[in-house]
Amino acid sequence: MSPSTVRTPQQLAQLLQQQRRKLGLTQDDLGKSFGLLPKTISLLENHAERSKISTLFRLCAALGVEIVIQEKVGKPGLQDGPTATHAETEW
Repeated sequence: MSPSTVRTPQQLAQLLQQQRRKLGLTQDDLGKSFGLLPKTISLLENHAERSKISTLFRLCAALGVEIVIQEKVGKPGLQDGPTATHAETEW
């Protein structure tokens, strides 16, 4: 998997699902191998905003990927995300 910029839970979920499929694993296969319930994997892939951060890290470990945090190029803030408020975009 090449590095990807992720700004929303949905983008992250899509990348994790792509990695799972790239590895040829079903949600059930992945769950059985790494002690996750298939419904937990499904929740993260379909409703990432409702998932626990601990689940995210377990799934990343199971898929052999990691999260890297780096400074954003440009003005800091939430203006790129779907939750930006009017005041944040007015700077």
